[in-house]
Amino acid sequence: MKKLNLLFLLAVICFSCSEEKTVKFAVCTDVHQDIIHDAPERLQTFVEHAQKEDVDFIIQLGDFCYPKTQNDGFLNVWNSFSGPKYHVLGNHDMDISSKNESMKYTGMEKSFYSFDECGFHFVVLDPNFFCGGFIFC
Repeated sequence: MKKLNLLFLLAVICFSCSEEKTVKFAVCTDVHQDIIHDAPERLQTFVEHAQKEDVDFIIQLGDFCYPKTQNDGFLNVWNSFSGPKYHVLGNHDMDISSKNESMKYTGMEKSFYSFDECGFHFVVLDPNFFCGGFIFC
């Protein structure tokens, strides 16, 4: 199976299971602050568009940034979104640190969790349990 590498995905998705319940959220993934040179600009654009579109929440799906003080400004851009914000751990978020260090840096209390927004229940999973040459456990 061919793996599609997405450097950045901006999606504003609307779900509706009835006329009474809708949720609108923005998703980004694989921003790679520490690897790709224009990550701060892409994240700023993402946050600005999410604000403009008045989404209910934003979520990033991993490979966001390393937990180091040089990335505080980058994380501040993410945190500038005025609504709820959610993180998912990506395998590259732990290239230079432990899972706990990455979680602490972004403010994640658990690596897997669920949340409710606008009458919908969302589940966030953590697939980073590879034990071998690179230890994520």
